[in-house]
Amino acid sequence: MRKLIIAALCLLILPVVALKAQESPKIVTYQLENGLTVILKEDHNQPKVFGGVITKAGAKDDPDDATGMAHYQEHMLFKGTQTLGTTDWEKEKPHIDRIFELYDQLGQTKNDSTRKEIQAEINKESLAAGKYAILNETSFLINAIGGTGLNAGTGPDQTVYYNQFPPNQMEKWLDLYAERFYNPVFRSFQSELETVYEEKNMYDDQFFTGLFEAFNKRFFKAHPYGQRSIIGTTDDLKNPSLTKMYQFFHDLYRPNNMALILVGDFNTEEIKPLIAAKFNKWEKGDVPEHKVYKEEPFNGREFFKVRMSPIPLGAIGYRAPSSGSDDELVWDMTMKVLINNMETGLLDQLMVNNEMLLTTAVNIPYQDYGETVFIFVPGFFKSLKKAENKILDKIEMLKKGDFSDEIVDNIKAEMYKSYQLELESVENQAINLAYTFSQGLDPFSVYERPAKIKAVSKQDIIDIANKYLTDNRLVMYSKMGFPKKDKLEKPGYEPVVSNTNAKSPYREKFEKINSTPYEIKPIDLTEKVQKVEVFPKVTLRRGDNPMNDIAEINMQFNKGQAHDMMLMYATSAMNNAFPEGMSLQKFKEAMGATNCSYSFYSAESTTGIKIKGPENKLPEAYELINSLLENPVISKDRIKQMYKEERISRRMEKTEPDMIASGLYNYLLFGEKSQYIDRLPAKDIKKLDPEKLIDIFKDALQYQSDIFYVGNKSASDVSEELKQNCLFLTNVKYEGKGFELEPIKTFAKNEVFFINNERSKQSKLFLFINQDKVKPEEIPLIEAFNMYFGGSFSGLVLQEIREYRSMAYSAGARFDIPEYKGNDAVFFGYVGTQCDKTIDALEIFNGLIRDMPQKPERMQMIKDYLVNSAITKRGGFRGIPWKDRYWGHMGFDSDPVPQKVEAYKNLNFEDIVKFYEQKIKEKAVVIALVGASEQIDMEGLKQYGELQIKEWKDVFTE
Repeated sequence: MRKLIIAALCLLILPVVALKAQESPKIVTYQLENGLTVILKEDHNQPKVFGGVITKAGAKDDPDDATGMAHYQEHMLFKGTQTLGTTDWEKEKPHIDRIFELYDQLGQTKNDSTRKEIQAEINKESLAAGKYAILNETSFLINAIGGTGLNAGTGPDQTVYYNQFPPNQMEKWLDLYAERFYNPVFRSFQSELETVYEEKNMYDDQFFTGLFEAFNKRFFKAHPYGQRSIIGTTDDLKNPSLTKMYQFFHDLYRPNNMALILVGDFNTEEIKPLIAAKFNKWEKGDVPEHKVYKEEPFNGREFFKVRMSPIPLGAIGYRAPSSGSDDELVWDMTMKVLINNMETGLLDQLMVNNEMLLTTAVNIPYQDYGETVFIFVPGFFKSLKKAENKILDKIEMLKKGDFSDEIVDNIKAEMYKSYQLELESVENQAINLAYTFSQGLDPFSVYERPAKIKAVSKQDIIDIANKYLTDNRLVMYSKMGFPKKDKLEKPGYEPVVSNTNAKSPYREKFEKINSTPYEIKPIDLTEKVQKVEVFPKVTLRRGDNPMNDIAEINMQFNKGQAHDMMLMYATSAMNNAFPEGMSLQKFKEAMGATNCSYSFYSAESTTGIKIKGPENKLPEAYELINSLLENPVISKDRIKQMYKEERISRRMEKTEPDMIASGLYNYLLFGEKSQYIDRLPAKDIKKLDPEKLIDIFKDALQYQSDIFYVGNKSASDVSEELKQNCLFLTNVKYEGKGFELEPIKTFAKNEVFFINNERSKQSKLFLFINQDKVKPEEIPLIEAFNMYFGGSFSGLVLQEIREYRSMAYSAGARFDIPEYKGNDAVFFGYVGTQCDKTIDALEIFNGLIRDMPQKPERMQMIKDYLVNSAITKRGGFRGIPWKDRYWGHMGFDSDPVPQKVEAYKNLNFEDIVKFYEQKIKEKAVVIALVGASEQIDMEGLKQYGELQIKEWKDVFTE
């Protein structure tokens, strides 16, 4: 529950990650002649580069009468330029110009019939312009160089465009990114607007979106942070202005307001001339000052109530330091005194002691103002007011300094660990450097953070808490309720189909840019992984950590939920168990003192213990875990808490469309063995016997164990430490249960399973086709098919459903390769579409399956993508020990990548067609659909298979 809410909020804000200094970081920052800031950070630990462009233009800069502009601009900057994404700009331009004029007229027109006439003319001009458009050419070219993760994000204060790519494709990547922001053309505007509608529908179906917006509307009474959402209002989305959008781009997408950021495997001096040659063509310009919005302090406790959530919850909001302010660092530490990953904070105690189902704090350091929100869920039939008072009591303890000096030291150590882990990722490093630019900070400042953290005292924390956590605050109570949602009508215009076979003038030039050859070297596991038998049936696989002193160990035992579903409850309870003679709070504090995180978990085939922390502290953590497992105690209060948490989780399963769809899909795959059915009724959870749960967990620890360790100690040293400190490993005596999973149900005919949810704005549609088990030699062809059929914006599914017809924001399909060669494979697809578009989207998807369009001209791009992306997909050092077991499970006796690369090169389009005809074309398609029946042509569903109406209780155990 806590992770769900934090994850939901993280989607709404740009993440801010704590960094820590290292010795002389090789970071270079400078400006081009046109004012473009360039930030370069070499990192040669992996053969990949993460590149991005950021502009200091966000949702707060939207015109007052055109909300959502920054976000929509983000979408349009994937559509090409005067030379990219078009076969003939001079012929396309008159139609684009006319579309600009028509949208300006539409915004001034209130009469419905006149609006429809204008929209029809817009569609006519869009079709005419579409004769010259090459949609998704940007994505196509990124794929051709092996680029992955192509995306963008609009925040309140900035917008970022990014992806990852192989280092030998640097010149092509620089050339493409320099082009895509130079004379952009906002083509395919009408259809992309429908895609934005679908994105809005998707967020509107998530209860936390509306709740967060309602809270922020009162938190920021003047500022756009609260007065308008990033995606924009329905009214403004219905009346977009291309003229205003172009002006937005002209004003704010200036090089002197932007930065290019590259982190990864490159030579700085070699690429600096390339950057200058390609990006200096951007024209410098005057950037308007950001508007200033003044927010007054809250007047004491300002309070409001809503009914907008499937569970009762509360929120307390305080003004906090803005991003980049002098107080921000100490404030971050202050929040960790309340809530931290070690679960030793003052608010953590409310959960550890079973006084609250959820307490968490979300810190949002916007550029102009900061916001910190404490969210709490007391449980059903519990007083929100009493829960609020408990939160305030803990805040008062913080302000009085009623916490130990040790917790401050432990927080500093935790932040050090976070920094070290951040440096392992080129993506996270780039995000942090982008953050410094957007906030006007020196990029080197992120590396000075640890020294500043070390200097923070307990008194500094007390002072900052008293400065911001005053009596002035905003409080919200939300009881159960489901607010009315805006309705958007299905468009009535003809879809624009672009020239997918054509090449733009830019692409002709792009393909002539040379790329440096790159040889993929096999990973020699006999060199990279040391294997030691610690005890009989206990095998240690050891991999090296070349970057830092943060080690991790994962002990897996080969018995999982597929063998005993009670393990899900046993491992959950064990995460709040404590050794006999010690309280849970004291045990958490003892683990916190080691700065090692720990968790017990169970999956389908395994039960595990994971520990991560400083190398020199791991033996202490082993000893604590061993003492816990010798005489574990699970309190009866913890069982009651598990019951309450499960009730809330299952309440959300009843109301959240995505969860209902997941339950229905799992039912189709596994029937009564679905994870949502093969579980205890909630009422039985409160009857669980703590001792029985301990026995179930301990029993799993008697099965064959694979231990995966990454660190700096030798395999023999680690083995010796385990022998001395993890005596529970001596209990291993049984052979493993195996890694075969529950067989997937077989369907001989087309069937449609439907659950009605009248609150859904979107239909959630899953489909699947049974498949045979996968042979290792088939994998390269499967990967090629996946790229052709469902591969991002260049795949058939997303192009046909989203890009050409605007039926969805999210859609995809994939032939899923199991992680164990003996398990069933499956082809599955997904689309989320406005309920009244369900039949239209299904018709398109079914058409792709039954009569796959053949575009052999894409084959070279697919081969290039597979070969080039293989460079960046090697994975980091922490995954090396796992490859030893994974490759064996897949049927390989050595690194398969070099052989796969050769196989990619020898593939042809006929191979994909033959695979499709054998595996997909004539097979039964089974559909899982959740949506509002009154908006769906239920009779129309029957043409896709025998219709079976299900209810929630059919696919979920309550």
